[in-house]
Amino acid sequence: MHTEMHELFLLAARYFYKNYKRQGGSQVELAKKLGITNSYLSSVMSGTRKASLELQDQIANTLFGPYDKFLALGRRIKDGHEPLEGKKASSADPVESLLAQLTHYVIDHQRIERELEISQEKYRDISLTSGDMIFEVDQDLTITYVAGRIEEVMQKRAEDLLGKKFSDFLDKAELTRIQPLIKESIKNKSIVNTVITVNEDQEQKYRHAIAKPVFGSSGEFLGFRGTYRDITRRKKLEKALEQQNWLLQVAIDSIDHCALIISDADNKVLKWNLEYKRLFNHSESVLKTRDTLKYIAETRDKTADPEQYDRDVKQVLCSKKVMVHTYRLLDGKVIERKVIPLFRDNILIGRIAHIKNIANKK
Repeated sequence: MHTEMHELFLLAARYFYKNYKRQGGSQVELAKKLGITNSYLSSVMSGTRKASLELQDQIANTLFGPYDKFLALGRRIKDGHEPLEGKKASSADPVESLLAQLTHYVIDHQRIERELEISQEKYRDISLTSGDMIFEVDQDLTITYVAGRIEEVMQKRAEDLLGKKFSDFLDKAELTRIQPLIKESIKNKSIVNTVITVNEDQEQKYRHAIAKPVFGSSGEFLGFRGTYRDITRRKKLEKALEQQNWLLQVAIDSIDHCALIISDADNKVLKWNLEYKRLFNHSESVLKTRDTLKYIAETRDKTADPEQYDRDVKQVLCSKKVMVHTYRLLDGKVIERKVIPLFRDNILIGRIAHIKNIANKK
């Protein structure tokens, strides 16, 4: 069947291709319309290369019209008749027409299968490389689909999740917390984005959930589709960092014989101790900026010699050496500031300043 249909296609294609060129069309132009190379079109028309059913359909529609009528005209040419005289294309043999319609069905079926396969492959690759578990739940929040990093995220197999309610894997307190988020998402058609805390194997774990509500054509709520990622390690690192920062702050606050201020290479203030705040009495609005240059500007307004202060600051910011300067404040304090640049692998990563009031120093 396929061999005969290909023969009929070639007969019709060559006939209408000649008409196409007689009307001023060119092979290059036709190839461009079809999205193929000139040489590929040439080999198809000569019969040395067999066109796919999809390409045959494109050629038929470009040169003449519907594929079934195109094949019917190919049959007339094969039978020795002039294709466009006498018997009309519309009165094609019923069997021939049926075969052509079946061919159309095959073309569409193959195209849809290819598109579906490509889509599934992309979906599968994304889910496997993203580190996420992909999930879908219905309107009752029953899990209907899972893919991706299932065991890494949930420590369970797919069959242990499917058919279970999402709430089966949540603590009561967490379920109570996220229920309003789910209701709000459905009401506003918005995305749920939250971190869920669960207790598993006597260990607290954290999972990042992002879910989008899905609605039917009539606007009815169908469920959620989203991703689930285990972020336990990240949360533990964040907590450890938070604890270390707290310990560091306590440590530098315990130093009361001098003021301390630490900044990075971009002049962002990282830490200052209570003695620094007491010595300069910066406004809370300035302290919150964590901007070294704003700290410097406010201090400048309190100095007895702002121009000298500017020169000293410029020297500090341009130098990679330890710098010591002394300046007087309007309130009578005499400040000694020692700035030590901090290096790692020969790269400047920040500065630490030791600051004292030496007005009463003997």
